[in-house]
Amino acid sequence: MKKILFLVFVFFCSSLLLGADSPQKQAIQKFVDSGEIPGAIGMIWKDGNLQIDCVGWADVENKVPMTEKNIFWIASMTKALTGTAVMMLVDEGKLSLDDPVDKYLPEFQHVKVGVKNEDGTITLRAPKSRMTVRQVMSHTAGFVFLTPQQTQFGIDVFPTRQLASTGASYPLQTDPGTHYQYSNIGIDVGAAILEVVSGQTLEDFFQKRIFNPLDMKDTTFYPTKEQIARMAKCYRVENGKNCVPAKVPYLQQPYDSPKRFAEAGGGLFSTPEDIMKFYQMLAANGVWNGKRLLSEKAMETLGTKQTPDGVPNQYSLGMTIEGDWIGHGGALQTNAKANPKTNQAWLFFVQFQGNSQCARAWFASFK
Repeated sequence: MKKILFLVFVFFCSSLLLGADSPQKQAIQKFVDSGEIPGAIGMIWKDGNLQIDCVGWADVENKVPMTEKNIFWIASMTKALTGTAVMMLVDEGKLSLDDPVDKYLPEFQHVKVGVKNEDGTITLRAPKSRMTVRQVMSHTAGFVFLTPQQTQFGIDVFPTRQLASTGASYPLQTDPGTHYQYSNIGIDVGAAILEVVSGQTLEDFFQKRIFNPLDMKDTTFYPTKEQIARMAKCYRVENGKNCVPAKVPYLQQPYDSPKRFAEAGGGLFSTPEDIMKFYQMLAANGVWNGKRLLSEKAMETLGTKQTPDGVPNQYSLGMTIEGDWIGHGGALQTNAKANPKTNQAWLFFVQFQGNSQCARAWFASFK
């Protein structure tokens, strides 16, 4: 009898956890039923409770259900972890956000700004100011999105230090600190500085300072064969609303190839379960299980706009800002945010090339 009661209790709790027949689950189901998305996971942490809504398929063709343990390429969500890692070094006094980049990466002493002339030619000149750590981490250093090397070969084909050097070999679009230009290479430069200052590789720093303390067992730049088997497939919409398999952009395959390298702007794979832990830590103002990972001052910095006055983009250091919410999205429509003032966090995971209003509809269903 006790075993039966226990099983009934587990089933009841699981039904609550998965949000069975909840308005939130129904909001996602409409998009799955229409064929607009293959499946999705929504999680929200509020008032000390975690709600999980898993709907649809990780693999449409083989009818593999979506779960919180599926592996996703989280793409540019990686930037938020890089920003966190940089602030850990700032907390320790090993790095200042206003340090010039060339203090750590000498090749940036010779970086140039490309000025376009009326006849279409480019004139190179020295920048009006030295590029800083704050600028590379807030997309205001003047870089393009990807260097020609990244565009041609992928974002994961060079070690961090070598990858950052490609940023010094290509002209800046603007003077540092004057404009906002979303840039993977800028975040890569920040990661190279992190390696120089810490004496660790990017992946080792993440593992020791973020993944291990938060018990993020499935977050990695290098998924194993077992993790690849749990990966949610990438899809796109064709002919209206029919999901068809799509290729993950920017990365080399196979993902467990020894020829791949960690990339700070978009290289991580993870699960919703793991990433929610990271955002719960941010929501708790830098604390996880009673241990402080980020100081209150660091959290205040991450919640403060770092882009110049007059620039509408609200960005701090590897994170976007929306009011009191901080976080980041990814190329395949993954997204997560935390509110340190209300101790709330939410995430929405899907592997989808294109645009869908599903995440917005799911979040609106809580109101």
